[in-house]
This record gives sequence, structure tokens and C-alpha cells, in this order.
Amino acid sequence: MVKPPPLNVPTKSMPPRNAPELSRPSRPSASPKRPPLNVPAKSVPTPGGPRLNVPTKPFATSSPRPAVPPPTPHLTLGRQLTLTPQDKDSILASATFRLSTIEGTADFAELGGITSEVENTEYMDSGPFGAMFSRHAGRSKPPTIVLKRAMRTGPSTLWIWTWHQAARRSLPNMHRQAFLTFFGAGDDNSGVGRMTYALVNAWPSKVEIAGVKAGGSEVILQTITLQCDDLMDPNAI
Repeated sequence: MVKPPPLNVPTKSMPPRNAPELSRPSRPSASPKRPPLNVPAKSVPTPGGPRLNVPTKPFATSSPRPAVPPPTPHLTLGRQLTLTPQDKDSILASATFRLSTIEGTADFAELGGITSEVENTEYMDSGPFGAMFSRHAGRSKPPTIVLKRAMRTGPSTLWIWTWHQAARRSLPNMHRQAFLTFFGAGDDNSGVGRMTYALVNAWPSKVEIAGVKAGGSEVILQTITLQCDDLMDPNAI
């Protein structure tokens, strides 16, 4: 039997046992560096044009808080707020009311209310997406003023009753130009007052005297209901 020739397999050269070991080069230790706060501008290439130097924003730092203005002494009081002296003077407290016409003048201690109303009219129409609703201003109701006071003897009661009698008889002079003046606490009633309303074509539609008993100590109250075509503020015209 013929033996095959030996294969030429390269053998590894082993270093001798007593040979010195080779020293491997040590890798440098990479220590991370923090980027500086002021980063220089980076050049950003733009398509079809020169490079633009766009500055980059520095790292965000803590910004100081805005200064808070000190509280106003007359506005803060604990957890509650108080009005300024100017606002207090503009508020009517303990007001009295004066009704005046060419024929006479009468002072009242209570204003029952001033009512001015405009009726609304609803309208429905068909739109591209269904029914559409809207509201419009309709007929204006005449303003109504209710005044109350203690009944007195004298010309102030007489001219009110005479005025009401003219309205009951539908006389031409039943419509009169009247003024309703508001006075505040401590105001001089002979002055112009705090606020004045002009009643256009006013007439007393109702005069009521409260019922009392003989020998009673309560005050007899007189209530007057005025109707007018319009209620205006002369200062707002």
C-alpha cells in the first residue's frame, strides 16, 4: 500500500518558555470633556447658495425672577379686598330721590324700581345645513318708575294728585317733561345731585296710599307709578 505524501500544514511558532514577554502599548484613557457654555456659531450650508453663519444658543441658565410690586395699602387687607376712596365716593348709599317738573317738586325716600324692557322676536330660516334660529329686537316697552315716600300735606302732594287727575281725564297736558335726581348721603339737596334721568312725556298711571288703622303709629306711605315714552341720561346724550 502506497502512503500519501504529507500535507504542508503551517505550524505556529511558539515562543520559548524563557523568552521575555512583549509589552503591549497601553491605550490612552479617554476622559470626556464638557462643552463650553459659549458655543461658536456653526456654518450651515444652504442649497444653491453660500454658507450662512447661524449662531447657536448657549446653554440655558437660570433667569432671575421678575420683581413683584409691593401691594397697595388701601387695596389689600388680609384675604379681603377694599375699595379705593374714589370708588367709595361713586357708590350711592342712603340715597334720596327727587321728582321735579315745571309745576312742582317732590322728594321720595324709596325707589321701587326702574324697568326698561325690549321684547325679542324669534325667527327661523332654512339654511344649507338645516334650520337656523335667530333673535331680533322687537317692540320697546315704555319705561316704568315706581317711587315711594311718606305722605305729606302741602303743595308737593297737591300737584301730584292734580297731575294724576289730568291723566285720568286724558287731558292734553297729562304728558310732561320730568326729571328724577339722585342724591347721596350728606349731599346738599339744593344742588344738582349725583345723577339725573330725564323722563320724556311722563304721566302718573297709578297713585296708591297704603291702608292704615285709626290710632296707629305707622307712617302713611304714598306710592306713585310713572309711565314715560323714554328714559334718558342727559349726560350721555
